[in-house]
Amino acid sequence: MRKIGLLICAIILFASGGIAHAENAQSVMKRLYEVYQGLTSFTQNSNDNDTFRAGKYHMTVGTTVLLRYRKPNDLYLSITGPRIGTVVATNHGGREMQYVSNLNKYRLMPEAPSAAIFIETLRPLGIISIMDSLYYIAGKSLNQTADHLKYKGKVKLNGKLCYLMSATVKPNQIPPNTKATVEFWVDSQNFLLKKIRWDVTGVTRIVPYIKVVKKKRVLERKKVTGTETMTEYIVSSSINPSMTDSDFKYTLPSDAIEQRPIR
Repeated sequence: MRKIGLLICAIILFASGGIAHAENAQSVMKRLYEVYQGLTSFTQNSNDNDTFRAGKYHMTVGTTVLLRYRKPNDLYLSITGPRIGTVVATNHGGREMQYVSNLNKYRLMPEAPSAAIFIETLRPLGIISIMDSLYYIAGKSLNQTADHLKYKGKVKLNGKLCYLMSATVKPNQIPPNTKATVEFWVDSQNFLLKKIRWDVTGVTRIVPYIKVVKKKRVLERKKVTGTETMTEYIVSSSINPSMTDSDFKYTLPSDAIEQRPIR
């Protein structure tokens, strides 16, 4: 009788729109966790855009990201953009290496025993992994950083049918006096992420502006508060590709300088 009661409840839930969405949201996330945790190897290429708006001020900075992973803890991460140059972090063969091309400096340390520890070692470089592919590879769940998960329906993204989801980022994950929401598109076929967008309000930045002094244009800086939108577009990804040790190695420039820590 208890099973029959549960079945009736399930029928009622799916007949009522909003509650059914909550059920769908949890089932999609369960499949997403299973796929990322079941990977033996993985590659991903993505384009990231970071846009800040405050009144008439508007600025967008783009980066390209390459991620490679092989179970249990081989990792290669490369991020390239106009502000940072290229930042490379590798984890393989008993050591982790971090290199910043703008400084031409690198740091060596013991190999991170897991993807979760690898993520933590990136924080001093200003690299934070939240609700992206590396985050889920590391075994983290969405409810560690966000709540109010919602299923918003099926949508097409670049010809792929995706589940569109949204959540509210927890206050302890973002700077004080800011609020953030995240939307993400999950491929309905393989349950990999296809796109992620963070919208953060109350962001404070120091920005350049032109001031006219005695009929002359002078470049100055001021503090403004606005909205930041960070979008990651996953261009390509591969589940369990064949990989070799060379996929997790990076050749440093001959004149690169070792520094502990990089700063």
